Parts: sequence; C-alpha cells; structure tokens
Amino acid sequence: MKRPLGVTLISCFYIIGALVLIFTAIFFNADADGFGIAYRFGLPNFPEQIFRVILAVASLILIYGYMGLKNGDFG
Repeated sequence: MKRPLGVTLISCFYIIGALVLIFTAIFFNADADGFGIAYRFGLPNFPEQIFRVILAVASLILIYGYMGLKNGDFG
C-alpha cells in the first residue's frame, strides 16, 4: 500500500531539520548562544557540537523507521 501524504511530509521536515542540525554543528560557533541545545536537554556540561551531531543522527534513525511505516490492516 502507498504511504499517506502526511507521513511523507513529516518525514521530509524531519530530514530537513536533521540536515540543519548537522550544518549548524559544523559551520556555526556553538558558544555564541548562552543556552545551547545540550543545555535545553538537561546536559549543561556536554559539548554542544557533539550533541548536535548525536541528535541529528538519532533523528535520522527515527526518520528511517518512520518512513518504513505502511498503511496496515488492523483486522
């Protein structure tokens, strides 16, 4: 069966978000912001750039599983 359009759109937005996280981890200064992503996730002493890459990889893994969903029959 074909995947619903909403699932495809959500997956595309997650992919764009993961690519933006990787891009900002490489090209932007992580110390410019007083409260980074790692701090917002409750890890104030964790390196910001590494955390952004880990978060992007975890998002890509979740996207892979989400894209594998199919319109199933529950009967």
